[in-house]
Amino acid sequence: MPRTPKPWYRKDRQSWFVTISGKRHNLGADKDEAFQEYYRLMAGPVQIDKITVFALMDEFLDWTQKHRAPRTFEFYQERLNRYVKDTADMDCLNVKPFHVQKWLDGKTWGSTYKAGVVASIKRCFNWAVRQGYLNTNPIQFLEKPKANKRETPVTRNEYK
Repeated sequence: MPRTPKPWYRKDRQSWFVTISGKRHNLGADKDEAFQEYYRLMAGPVQIDKITVFALMDEFLDWTQKHRAPRTFEFYQERLNRYVKDTADMDCLNVKPFHVQKWLDGKTWGSTYKAGVVASIKRCFNWAVRQGYLNTNPIQFLEKPKANKRETPVTRNEYK
């Protein structure tokens, strides 16, 4: 089990530091202020700027359209538009796995389609972390439904 990060003092820099999720934070020289900053960092994820689900997914789709194949863009666009229709104004850090799960449970789609929707949503949030829109992915532990196997194989003519 991972250890809880604890602040430490560096004499050479005359400052307090802590490493959280592999990132070192300078907490400052004053011990009391340093520990207040430490508690703020440990309280939860920090968002760079307030961004809604709609704005985040719009940015992701713009990026996908420029940097990925057209079919990849269409795949994400179709699935994310279904999700954003119901959650557009929600702040990204307020999204929790149970929000997505309850929304998904209200749909009559098959498990394979639901798996694609969850994969698209998680991909968007993971992209946001890598791009710097968010510091952490609030839905990283959302479980994806199991996709069903194809009942009828694709024929050569259908493949062409």
